[in-house]
Amino acid sequence: MIYFCKGCECIGKGCDECSKALGECCKPCAKILERPLGGFVLMSIIVNLIVLICALLGVINPDVKNCTDPVMLLCLADAVLAIIHGGFGVYLQSRLVSGLTKAGAIGPSSSLPSSEIMKQAGHIALYDVGFCLYIFVFAGSFFLQRRGLDVDR
Repeated sequence: MIYFCKGCECIGKGCDECSKALGECCKPCAKILERPLGGFVLMSIIVNLIVLICALLGVINPDVKNCTDPVMLLCLADAVLAIIHGGFGVYLQSRLVSGLTKAGAIGPSSSLPSSEIMKQAGHIALYDVGFCLYIFVFAGSFFLQRRGLDVDR
């Protein structure tokens, strides 16, 4: 019976180590979720990671390589756009946190009123060069995907 209980202790210590390792892997996600727009950023990264994987699988597919239409180019463009779209969520969040920190809305003893978040988001939308450039990338990617639907298979 004593040896059986010692085995349970060993399993418990192993679970504790697995929990610590999982906690270390999840730290970047937790940091993203603690900030404003955390859910948007995390979902943007997850969805665009799926798009990136599918686009890269399309690039290595032999049937796509043999196509005469610009399907290969569309797959490569989708891979690049997935990286840009996923990165923009992180960029937008960092710009928002930076603006809120400068305004004093983020600090050890402050809460985040939604009016302050909206004010900073509006400031980013109007004056941030990266945001303005991304609007053109977003619109261009929409029309590229629309064009990609018209490609004959």
